[in-house]
This record gives sequence, structure tokens and C-alpha cells, in this order.
Amino acid sequence: MENKVLETSKKFWQVIEQADEAGMRAIADPECNFVHIGISCKLDQEIEFYTSGAQFLSLKM
Repeated sequence: MENKVLETSKKFWQVIEQADEAGMRAIADPECNFVHIGISCKLDQEIEFYTSGAQFLSLKM
């Protein structure tokens, strides 16, 4: 199980680095939550951050 989690995480980081929306959607559950320092968001907001080049500071907390 631990190896599967690490493998999935690695794949997700790879698609994030490429700002690959389809890849992010293929890996992540549509109902997942992303937790960052100062903000939590759903998959759509996380994808928008990486594909638009937006900054977390511009998001409403």
C-alpha cells in the first residue's frame, strides 16, 4: 500500500510540474481536497492554480 501511495504521489507531482490538467484529473479523485499552508481547496481550484499561473495569495481564504 505504501508503495502505491508513493507511486501515485510521484505521478501527480510530475503532471503538476507539466501543468497537465488531464493528467491531474486522471490521477486525483474529483472530490479530493488539497491542503496547503493557509488554504485548502478542491481539485478544480488546485488545477486552476497550476494551469493559470495564479498565485495562492490571490485566492480567497
